[in-house]
Amino acid sequence: MKKFLTIMLIAITAVMLSSCIIVTKETPVPTYTMYFSNDTKSHVYDWFLKDKDDNNYTISDEYCEVPTKTTSAMSGLYEKYYQVWFCLYSSRNEDVYLYTNTFVLLDEDTIFHLSDKSFTSRSVINADNSDSEKHYVLRTSDGQEFELETFIKEK
Repeated sequence: MKKFLTIMLIAITAVMLSSCIIVTKETPVPTYTMYFSNDTKSHVYDWFLKDKDDNNYTISDEYCEVPTKTTSAMSGLYEKYYQVWFCLYSSRNEDVYLYTNTFVLLDEDTIFHLSDKSFTSRSVINADNSDSEKHYVLRTSDGQEFELETFIKEK
């Protein structure tokens, strides 16, 4: 009988210990910061990010302006693919946005530099006349450059 009680006690203890719930802390999901540096001579009237699911990430509900030679930051972003959108012209009737034509993986804090450069284009018909045209370039600090598309938003 003593052996039976000992075996029963061991069995009950084993069942009780096996049903214990082990609580562990969840590993926090890392977040990153996207910096937008306006290195142009133009005023940026708005900037935001858009993910592949067409969700917008903004700093505020209003326009997020970035004056010339300043930087703006958006924090708390998860590792995802984003497009960078920014508005260089705003009127009563429309806003003109430029955006990266590819999605960029944000897996570390990243600085995007918007710069303008002028280049000369020559027509085949009249090679003596040259026009200076403004061209915007968006690149990361490590030199990766992105092609930009244009979107006109009617108000």
